[in-house]
Amino acid sequence: MADCLISLATVAAEQKYVRPTISQKINHIKIEDGRHPVVEQMMDFGSFIQNDTMMDKNENRTAIITGPNMAGKSTYMRQVALITLMAHIGSFVPASYANIPIFDKIFTRIGASDDLVSGSSTFMVEMMEANNAISNATENSLILFDELGRGTATFDGMSLAAAIIEYIHNKVRAKTFFSTHYHELTELSETLPNLKKLLEQLIDERGNDADLNDIDTSKIDDMGALFYGSEFNGDISKWNTSKVWNMTSMFEMSKFNGDISGWDVSNVEYMTSMFNSAEDFNQDISEWDVGNVAYMEYMFSGATSFDQEIGHWDV
Repeated sequence: MADCLISLATVAAEQKYVRPTISQKINHIKIEDGRHPVVEQMMDFGSFIQNDTMMDKNENRTAIITGPNMAGKSTYMRQVALITLMAHIGSFVPASYANIPIFDKIFTRIGASDDLVSGSSTFMVEMMEANNAISNATENSLILFDELGRGTATFDGMSLAAAIIEYIHNKVRAKTFFSTHYHELTELSETLPNLKKLLEQLIDERGNDADLNDIDTSKIDDMGALFYGSEFNGDISKWNTSKVWNMTSMFEMSKFNGDISGWDVSNVEYMTSMFNSAEDFNQDISEWDVGNVAYMEYMFSGATSFDQEIGHWDV
């Protein structure tokens, strides 16, 4: 026990942790300048981007987190859980301020794994973990779902995810973080009064109009929601997209007018909602090879200014 306490005290002093406030009366999470205690150790000093968290029992009780791959959704969720757990064991926490209510349990469903020895597929493991959370959580619990419904058909998975969110929101009433690539789920904020939307975005330190052609994209196979909801006019015309199979919602609700006419999309299978509600997009993509694309639902739905001729596409 002494070793444990001394270790916590040493880390707290070296990493400038603060003493959190633990309160039963103030039933909200409020974290200012929060940091992931493990991830920040793997980065150059001071390069971890601090962030705030505010969650109460009213309109901020359930949070849906969307954003592109590698934007920090999982890191943000785990950071909140770790700060909460550290506060409960009596440790100082990586933040400039933290108020943490007393939780009875923390439930997580993170990552993708199967248990074939026991006869459980990846999807079955997801459902069992989700069932454990919603069956045993109370309004004093913390729930983290990092993706849900991926192990089955797209619309089946999305329907399951929506139903689980609604059940937690209306019945369980636990504080919940739910990250997803199903951007359609953000529409639940229109019918669920205690749900809010969080968007994790990738921001280049060189600015919005940066030349990003030096980024090696040759090994990237998933660009789903990469520029979702962003205002970005940087140069990505030379990106190697030959291995990409998923461009779902890539430019959805964005303001982007960069040149992507030369992209190799011959391997892409999903372009669902790719330019859905995109503003001012009028690039010539008429020469794209879309022969391998299986899903194009809502690809240009609500998009403004797009008038290119694509009638000859092999679909």
